[in-house]
Amino acid sequence: MPKILIVEDDLDLAHILKDCLEESPGYKVLDLLTNEEAVYDWMAAHDTAELDCALLDLSIPKSSLLKTAQSRNGLSLIEKFRKDPAFQGKILVLTNSRMMEDGNRALQAGCDGYLCKHAAIDEISSMIDELKLAIGGELMVISRQMRHVFLRDELSGKEARLMDLLSAGHSWAEIALDLGYKNANAACVVGSRVFAKVLAGSEYFSGAQELESKRDKALERWRVRYRGQAKRSTTAF
Repeated sequence: MPKILIVEDDLDLAHILKDCLEESPGYKVLDLLTNEEAVYDWMAAHDTAELDCALLDLSIPKSSLLKTAQSRNGLSLIEKFRKDPAFQGKILVLTNSRMMEDGNRALQAGCDGYLCKHAAIDEISSMIDELKLAIGGELMVISRQMRHVFLRDELSGKEARLMDLLSAGHSWAEIALDLGYKNANAACVVGSRVFAKVLAGSEYFSGAQELESKRDKALERWRVRYRGQAKRSTTAF
């Protein structure tokens, strides 16, 4: 059962996140906190080893008295969690920013993922589904508008298998059948996210690339950098 701490000064949003997460069996939100000092107090009073995920607003107030929200407060919390030897969970950042630079700052501080709070109403359900997958470590997403979660980890076996199949010339329909996706379009959507992961941090990466160009560049890098990993992963699924 993933246990989650939500740190968000917009309590309406915090309650929406809590309700959406807890709709699925097994998800438990331990607390809703609104500022940096409240989190420090919570960490002092609880066993952080039992916490699976800290979902943090990047820009939060210092305390209930100092109510000006600043991103440095969220960054300090990320560093605090990472320095806590008992905490072995994930840190996912909430933010209003869609700037890649802000995502990089959060990653450098030690977060595992990044989620922009501004999403269209009809995308909320999908965003929450992806958040659940990220909490479980199953998904990485980098979108051009920084609207969803991305994780720093290396490719999973399933992601490597997708790239291996694509490199071998299989269609999205064939990949969907092999990996258990609902249809070819679903496999293509996942593939776009995997391409971003393969390209992240390289000279090939650009959030504004079209899917076909991103695919070609990701395959080029995959064949050079990940060829050995791809061969090892083909028996995983």
